[in-house]
Amino acid sequence: MGDTLFAPKGIKTVKPRLPEAAKQLGLKGPVVLGIKIDQAGNVADVRLVRGNPILNSAAEDAVRQWKYEPILFEGQPIAVWSTVVC
Repeated sequence: MGDTLFAPKGIKTVKPRLPEAAKQLGLKGPVVLGIKIDQAGNVADVRLVRGNPILNSAAEDAVRQWKYEPILFEGQPIAVWSTVVC
């Protein structure tokens, strides 16, 4: 059997709010995050992969509010990990 790829389908996203310090310094993303999407489609865990320390917290806060369609495997919802870029 081959590997099965799951492509999470987003149904709600929230843009990160650029911190004032980042505005003053002219900093912009990207921030790369690993996210765990639970069986209900909620972001249950967020882990930083790469990003500027001034931007990371805002990106994490925004992504925690995202919502996905549940991923089904053999008809049952499952939790999956995915990577997102803010």
